[in-house]
Amino acid sequence: MSKILPENTFRQEQEKNFLLAILGPTASGKSDVAIRIAQKYDGEIISCDSRQVYRGMDIGSGKVKKDTTATNISSAFLSETIPHHLIDIISPQTEYNVVKFQKQAHSALRNIFSRKKLPILCGGTGFWAQAFLENQIFPEISPDKKLRKMLEKKSREELLEKLISLDPQKVASLDISNPLKIIRALEIILHKKTSSKKDPTSRKTVSPLDWKGIIINPPREILYKNIEIRLNQRFEEGMIEEIRNLHYNQKIPWSRLESFGLEYRWITRHLLGKISFEEMREKLLQDIRHYAKRQGTWFRRWERQGRVFSWVSSKEEALAVAKDIIEYL
Repeated sequence: MSKILPENTFRQEQEKNFLLAILGPTASGKSDVAIRIAQKYDGEIISCDSRQVYRGMDIGSGKVKKDTTATNISSAFLSETIPHHLIDIISPQTEYNVVKFQKQAHSALRNIFSRKKLPILCGGTGFWAQAFLENQIFPEISPDKKLRKMLEKKSREELLEKLISLDPQKVASLDISNPLKIIRALEIILHKKTSSKKDPTSRKTVSPLDWKGIIINPPREILYKNIEIRLNQRFEEGMIEEIRNLHYNQKIPWSRLESFGLEYRWITRHLLGKISFEEMREKLLQDIRHYAKRQGTWFRRWERQGRVFSWVSSKEEALAVAKDIIEYL
């Protein structure tokens, strides 16, 4: 019979390095759950969010509140005394991608293991999570200026149609409201099709990492309500002012802000006077709901590839399942 651990400890004598992944769509409560688990089992969190890596993008990306008085031993972003890795690590001016994320996430993981802590991967960027946990290898594909110039002449709808015809599964992992992200996806796909080499993304490395994943997936009506409540809170917290500051004080171009999609895309258009506040809010709410749906599609697709997840519908259920997983390793 497996022994039950006392609270606030983690089974450090395990033979395999173990990681717990808390995943799910936006506004499902992942961050709260990850923090509670980290507090109970002496853990640290690796953020898996494609926008929270950027400094200054706080309210719009939904970062947890940063501690301002706690001592930071691990040089990580602290929230409720828990170290969060890969938050606030680069300027919004800097390009960041899945390859850079993999490298830095593995570095953070080794760091956490060296302190005999429980690593917890938390986020909703499914493409990054799968790439990291399954050690997928990606080709180093430089931007193709000639191809980009040609693709930039097409409308978003034309770009999306082409992407669906080439790789319909890729759509589930993208912010399809953002033409720049669609162009980059097409750039990679077309490069691989014209290359004589075997597709590097199909290879994986052998890893000693043992991990289990919990996906928080509330009923749609609850999730959509959470999304609307959270959006209203972000407006009250100053999300529009944050994005205005990124442009005027941090000198981030409007085009770059739009490229981050969702909140940054629609609020930028509002600040440029292209749409009213009411239209911006409605379109943004619709886009976030569509994004949450695509996130769910990605996780279900991942499961069909053979990975078994624990699907739960609430934060309370997620905490109970995490307890069973950790205490009976």
